[in-house]
Amino acid sequence: SAAVRASEKGQQWECALHTLDLVGRSSIAPNAILYSSVVSACDSGQQWELALELLRRALSSELAPDIVAFNAAMDTCATGRSW
Repeated sequence: SAAVRASEKGQQWECALHTLDLVGRSSIAPNAILYSSVVSACDSGQQWELALELLRRALSSELAPDIVAFNAAMDTCATGRSW
């Protein structure tokens, strides 16, 4: 999560997404906090479609995205003017 949050602050959404991918390939299961951080990183990169896809993935894997993830996705859509 710390690496993803650093990517978010540095507007490096690709790095955050790569970190999520690496975690998914390891024996460690991604959690809701990690997904929230990656969705937030998508906001700084104006990647609204990716943010929504990440929410879908989290929900389909039975994770419960928190309010932070949903707010970040809404912010990303607003930034991209994709309401």
